[in-house]
Amino acid sequence: MYASPFNPLSGTGKTGTCLKLKKMTEIETLKKKLARIEAELDKCRTSVLQDGWQTQRFAKKSRKWDYYAQEKMKLIARIDEIEWK
Repeated sequence: MYASPFNPLSGTGKTGTCLKLKKMTEIETLKKKLARIEAELDKCRTSVLQDGWQTQRFAKKSRKWDYYAQEKMKLIARIDEIEWK
């Protein structure tokens, strides 16, 4: 079998390029989500001096911080997984 740009079994040509484009677009969307999450993390940075200790505002910011930090780590892991495939 010869290598042809139109042969999906050859491993070169359109199929390889198409997969690279899908990876790149997925990485770009994940990076946009990551930027939004980092913006949310900046908003919910908490301080005992600013919010007081044992207040609902402090607890709410802490919960949001925990949630967005976990989401950030998931996105970073997914980006690394895609880039190293």
